[in-house]
Amino acid sequence: MPRLADRKKLPPGGLRFYQPETNWFPTPHSGFEETVAQIVAHRSRNPHLAQRYGWATERDKVAVELDDFNTKVCMEMGWKEYVASDNPPEAPAVKHPGGFIDKQISGSLSAVKRLAAGAALLMDWEESGQPPVAKELAESRAATCVLRPNGLPCPKNSTEELSAWFTVPVASAIKSRLARLHEMKLTTSYDDKLKVCSACLCPLGLKVHTPIDLIKKRLKPEVIAELDPQCWILKELNS
Repeated sequence: MPRLADRKKLPPGGLRFYQPETNWFPTPHSGFEETVAQIVAHRSRNPHLAQRYGWATERDKVAVELDDFNTKVCMEMGWKEYVASDNPPEAPAVKHPGGFIDKQISGSLSAVKRLAAGAALLMDWEESGQPPVAKELAESRAATCVLRPNGLPCPKNSTEELSAWFTVPVASAIKSRLARLHEMKLTTSYDDKLKVCSACLCPLGLKVHTPIDLIKKRLKPEVIAELDPQCWILKELNS
């Protein structure tokens, strides 16, 4: 049975876990044992749900569950170096939204790396403590993604939902962050039309509020080359 090769070696973006019944996920970038402890604590705080859904609360059983969850993520994403098995099955072929193949969607930079960078941008902002950009700037950015002079959206603004690009735990983390932005009244007139940028694979609903220095930190030359010529990121980087 496939398992993690080394529980102390975190996969790109850190360990994942998701408790769908409570829409809960552990603190990003936590170590294996710390994540196990968080899962046990969360389930222990909800004994009625633990009984109803048969959640394990014993450390060893939860550790196996966390290992299995992340093994499947690694296999899905093609991170075979993080998986150990006598006969590890081949990872399923990656199916990108819109039917694109890796060469079309990524050039010399793999789609997996772009997904990791897009998800990592969320973590960077959480950890930096930086405030969002001014509302006027976020509105201007969103308009560039959604409404061009020809009346059409940016061609890189994917029509797919977050879950089509990101794994379930990461998509849930992004949606939770979006919910917090709305609680802070950080919205734009175009929120319902902001999806995922197919060039950088970042959630646009978050990105339009993100400081440019954090965005620049995660940008690779290959990604910059894929951005639409009218992209607000290019404009701000060149200003």
